[in-house]
Amino acid sequence: MVDMRPSNQKLKDRAIRIVSAALDISRGEAAACLEASGGDTKAAIVSYKAQVSPGAAQKALIANDGFV
Repeated sequence: MVDMRPSNQKLKDRAIRIVSAALDISRGEAAACLEASGGDTKAAIVSYKAQVSPGAAQKALIANDGFV
């Protein structure tokens, strides 16, 4: 489900729950991570875990064929 693009409110809520659970952070922190990453769930997770910018996280994902 991390490849999902949150295009409506239901999917945005699901993305927040996924990021929150994956990172063991609050819903507010997860929402902020998603906002910073432009709604990209994978980039939000990688950015937070690696403590890099969302852009750097997206580049790392591309270099690794999208694997988190």
